[in-house]
Amino acid sequence: MKSIDLDQKDRLALLFRETLDQEVGVILLFEGPGLATIQYIISRLAHSLDPRHYNLKHLPHEYNPGRSEPFLRIFWLALPRLGDLVMLDRSYYYRLVRGIVHDEISRKKADRYREEIQAFERSVQDNGYELYRVYVNRSRKDLKKDARAKKDITLSLLEDRFNEQISNYKQYQKVFQNLINANPGGWIQIEAGTKRKQALLKVQAAVIARLEERLQIDSSRAVADFDRAMQDFRAGRTAEPSTRNRSAPEETAAATSEQNVQNNAERGE
Repeated sequence: MKSIDLDQKDRLALLFRETLDQEVGVILLFEGPGLATIQYIISRLAHSLDPRHYNLKHLPHEYNPGRSEPFLRIFWLALPRLGDLVMLDRSYYYRLVRGIVHDEISRKKADRYREEIQAFERSVQDNGYELYRVYVNRSRKDLKKDARAKKDITLSLLEDRFNEQISNYKQYQKVFQNLINANPGGWIQIEAGTKRKQALLKVQAAVIARLEERLQIDSSRAVADFDRAMQDFRAGRTAEPSTRNRSAPEETAAATSEQNVQNNAERGE
């Protein structure tokens, strides 16, 4: 019998192949102080998806757009093609909260940015995208433990952000909580103290449920049907199942093999 994690991975792989067929783009953004857990979730999700159809966008910690650059320009540019997935390890919410905490954004400007964010999210959802927001909480005490252990943190990219969130923990929590309270049903929330494997399972389950609703697919039944077809095929009773319904490991292996062939051709090997 499959583990919950493996079953979820196969269901996600199937659903994301269906987003490609139905031309539904997916934006998965992460926020919150639980940076080690966020990196773990992103890396595990990436392992089960077709590398040709997802991307990870990282906003530099010291990103300071010019006065004439619209607040959301970098995020408009990050939108994936319809059918593909983009994962943001932080988003416009972090930019807004950081500006408020450091008094770089006035109350009047913050209100205007909130309206711009709401308009942006309505626009992408009205034009073929699914938007999933994940907030991963972590206590300040546990953050300090993570810092000492350098737990799953890509320090060259995230150390400044990590240290800043420890130093300004209460302020960040307060402003983020106000944003979440304004739209509590719009966030997948991971509570402080949640083990990272359980956090991964919760995020995967939430994404599966929302994609199934959007795509009108029972992924559990579809994967079970494919597994039975594979058993029959291996027993020599039927033709090989369609590659459209490959399991997650088979699909990822095929995509990786195809990419390796292409890379070798480019190098003249």
